[in-house]
Amino acid sequence: DNGVETFVIPFNLSLAQRAEAGISELLTESQIMEELSQVFNDKTILKIGHNIKFDNKFLYRFGINKITPLFDTMLAEYCMDSASATLSLKDMAENYLGIKVIHYEDVVGQPKKQTLLDVPFEKFFAYSGQDAYLTLKLYQMLDDKIYQDAQRIHLFNDIEMPLIQVLSDMEMTGIRVNANHLQELATKMDEEMAALREKMFAIAGYEFNPNSPLQLRKLLFEDLGLQPERKNKSGASTDVEVLKKLAFVHPLPQLLLDYRTFSKIKSTYTENLIEMINPQTGRLHTTYFQTGTQTGRLSSKEPNLQNIPIRSSVGREIRRAFVPQDGWKLMSADYSQIEIFLLAEFSDDKILQNAIMNGEDIHAGTAAILFDKQPSEVSKEERMIAKTVNFGI
Repeated sequence: DNGVETFVIPFNLSLAQRAEAGISELLTESQIMEELSQVFNDKTILKIGHNIKFDNKFLYRFGINKITPLFDTMLAEYCMDSASATLSLKDMAENYLGIKVIHYEDVVGQPKKQTLLDVPFEKFFAYSGQDAYLTLKLYQMLDDKIYQDAQRIHLFNDIEMPLIQVLSDMEMTGIRVNANHLQELATKMDEEMAALREKMFAIAGYEFNPNSPLQLRKLLFEDLGLQPERKNKSGASTDVEVLKKLAFVHPLPQLLLDYRTFSKIKSTYTENLIEMINPQTGRLHTTYFQTGTQTGRLSSKEPNLQNIPIRSSVGREIRRAFVPQDGWKLMSADYSQIEIFLLAEFSDDKILQNAIMNGEDIHAGTAAILFDKQPSEVSKEERMIAKTVNFGI
């Protein structure tokens, strides 16, 4: 197409694929990378990719990093429209280029049973080559678009593209976790959950499964005679919101809520985090997404390090499992109450402005008003509620 040639460099092929392609012997990884490193290290050659951070991490294994210059077609689309729902390479190719693309499932059939090494060489070659071809075609389209707007040029060139390298470094480095601390927490939570079960069984008069909606419906609405708040397809709801309301009229729903909190934290955080620690590095290696939010804020996955609980005492214990390496420190940096500063500026509220100028704790001040206390008497939980009120406004 217009003089574009696509090359596929196989790091691995099955014996059947080699025979089909007439390849007697593959180059070794080190031989391939020796050739490719000349391209990656050449600062006069533009390297174009779709979600380049993924490729960056692959190249790290071979000592190739700090690659420049780069152009990421996924980030270019994100800078054009952060609300775009079509950031995948194949979606963008179909939407913008009108090209009918080959999907992974089209090639391998059932991914759980087969991989690319199990398919005919021609399919392997066509699928692998199309990604490079599609990326180049998208680059040709986006390169024209993005350089028509000065603000977009700044966002793309000076913020998003340099951030790829920073995030690659962060992901490869990972964060150290004290697995023993997490294991001790899991054991403590088992004990807490056992104690809660005993209390609940004593109130109910019999043993039941706290995780069974069917058994909970019978216990709460038949045996204890509590009034159902609402119904779903299966019957009366026993979700968190319903239990919170029922907790005002009976002690058992609050015990159920406490039990669910421990159960969720144990499975989601202690057990899950322990399983995800890399045995070679002893660290968690999450993936940070530059395109995960419309606002430009990062998101993270496997594990999500941005939703580690902090409001409860057990949540704070989980955070203590994240530790720096010996001789290092963890530093927290944040725009402190920046939204409140903006609120004071735009509203021109003199009381709020004076409170800020005098260095007062705005959230504690609001909590003092809400709970009719002195600011020094406000608890952490009360301050958290006031903070929600302030940011809500």
